[in-house]
Amino acid sequence: MENGFLATLSPKGQLTLPKEIRKELRLEKGGTVLVEKAGAGVLLRSVEIHPRGDDFDESEWEALRKIARDKKGRPHKTMKGFLKSLGSGK
Repeated sequence: MENGFLATLSPKGQLTLPKEIRKELRLEKGGTVLVEKAGAGVLLRSVEIHPRGDDFDESEWEALRKIARDKKGRPHKTMKGFLKSLGSGK
């Protein structure tokens, strides 16, 4: 395939990402990907999870949780929507 790779889903629903993809996305054993439904398929995004530290108190974490959600309390679907909610997007 020109722009993709074939992979087989295991009986447990597991999928092995091809080595080329893992290398390009800098994914290592135990790495995290965000799985999103995208039309008739799925989109995998490499993400970094940072452990919650003691940098913020609970009221600050609550403020961050509010910022991360839209007016109806749902997570923002796009970065554009998130930036718009902050007044920095178009």
